[in-house]
Amino acid sequence: MSDYLPEEVLIEILSRFPVKSLLRFICVSKPWRSLITSPSFINTHLNKSTNNTLTHLLLLRYTCLNPNQEHYLLRFDNKTFNRYAQFTSPFKTHFYFRVVGTCNGLVCLSDDLFGDKHNIILWNPMIRRYVALPKPSLSLDSYIPYMSVLGFGFDLRTNDYKVVRISHFERRKNAIPLPKVEVYSLKTGSWKALTCGVPSYNMVEYFWEHVFLSGFAHWIAYKRVGDGKFHNVILSFGFGDELFHEIELPETVAPTFPLQLGVHLVGTMIASGELLMGTRGGDMVSYQPESKRIEKHGLRGVKGSFYASPYVGSLVLLDGSNGDLQGKVNTDPVLPKVTNEEEADESTLEIALKRNFLFAASYITGSLLEFVLWN
Repeated sequence: MSDYLPEEVLIEILSRFPVKSLLRFICVSKPWRSLITSPSFINTHLNKSTNNTLTHLLLLRYTCLNPNQEHYLLRFDNKTFNRYAQFTSPFKTHFYFRVVGTCNGLVCLSDDLFGDKHNIILWNPMIRRYVALPKPSLSLDSYIPYMSVLGFGFDLRTNDYKVVRISHFERRKNAIPLPKVEVYSLKTGSWKALTCGVPSYNMVEYFWEHVFLSGFAHWIAYKRVGDGKFHNVILSFGFGDELFHEIELPETVAPTFPLQLGVHLVGTMIASGELLMGTRGGDMVSYQPESKRIEKHGLRGVKGSFYASPYVGSLVLLDGSNGDLQGKVNTDPVLPKVTNEEEADESTLEIALKRNFLFAASYITGSLLEFVLWN
């Protein structure tokens, strides 16, 4: 067919296909393989997938014991919530990885929940490609870090995926040293240290989480202001200018105990308007705020291991063999299992929200960010 169609027409046709179809098409011929794995086609396909709401997915993660295994699911982000694909994690860890975040089909994983092993991975589960980041280059010999915070995002100006690492250190005498900041670039395959504009804020300890939005990573950060009081802000990092910025919180929220705050995107829920929640009993369920109906979906795992995020399938990392990527791109040995659509479990749980759920969402602002109070 490509012999009779102009290349621009062929690109327009192929870029509308889902990832799993394109992976088959690269075996058709060398010209098709060259086209589909080119950076320009990967970007074209990503833009179409992002703008096509019919192909939007939700990435779900939960961990089971006996055997210890991380499970990842993709479900359609629509009223059906049907299963699209499933895969088990190909990466070894003591328990389970922290999902730092997702961006353009890439999942950033960090093995720091049960002792920081400095293992950070960028993984595209749809195409079975991943990059294991090199160990951070920052020397920590003179300090003993008690926490490292990560952010993951995309620099649109340079078409580069980046990871920022902020290392906080223990108090020395009567002062706490400024954090040390490093940025990893997927294009260069290396870390670099930032020395200008390093923030004096602390991040929210073990429960840290971040949101990537419009080129910036966002965290809840705080300062101690004496007498056991705190001043909280939203701290952001621009992946383009590689600078930190502060966003002041409302006066009613700014002095709150930091561990009671988190930052999330408004709209990170099923398209039907239901919220995804993890129960204390280890079930992932959806909750309809208007009817107060709670529905199980057959997902049961270790309490605290659940993760949910909007996801768009992409070909990012597929061009890793053409020399544009300096980091080593690997292929994981686990094939994703694509399943047939399945009916949702319509059972309802008779439990009280505040007592049995790990968290409940409390919408304080209707803007792009929301603050979640943890019970």
